[in-house]
Amino acid sequence: MEKNSITKIKKILIVICVLLIISLVSYVLIANKVKEPTREEIIENTDKYITHTSYDDKFTIETPNTWKIVVDKNSLNKNAILELQNEEENAYLVVVINSKLDLNEDFNTYKTKVFKQKETFYKTTITSYTDVVINERQAQYGVIYYTNSNNINTYIRSYAFETENYYGQLVIWTLASNEENVQKEFDNIVKTLKEK
Repeated sequence: MEKNSITKIKKILIVICVLLIISLVSYVLIANKVKEPTREEIIENTDKYITHTSYDDKFTIETPNTWKIVVDKNSLNKNAILELQNEEENAYLVVVINSKLDLNEDFNTYKTKVFKQKETFYKTTITSYTDVVINERQAQYGVIYYTNSNNINTYIRSYAFETENYYGQLVIWTLASNEENVQKEFDNIVKTLKEK
């Protein structure tokens, strides 16, 4: 009788060990599958970007999920149709538009005026411009380095763009120390801006 009891106990212990091993292997496999993506993986995988719609429902833009709509509407710019922030990286984005029907000018005149306004506001000179494509149309941006009233240094990209019905400005910025880290992310975000 004792041999039967010992044999049963051995069988039970073996079953428990096998179940523990299966549980451990399953946990390791599941843990590897739900591994948090790195910042670089998030930025590169634009298929996983989320879409934000402007306040006026006229434009959309896509960003990594770390970017959110600013809670206090028009707190970054009173004329903005879209304001986003990435609190993890102290980065912000604002879009302002003007109807082409309201402006009696071509895009070159508009963008020249926009960049002159930026130079006046930031008390700087934009020395070079980069041509890009936004919404399948040519656009341009200038880089501005600015120290605000709190002595915080910022890296700013100021864009002028054109869509079918609008001329617009997109400004995206972060701390100066983040400049190297945000290049690809800023590129990926800006090129997704679309008029609906």
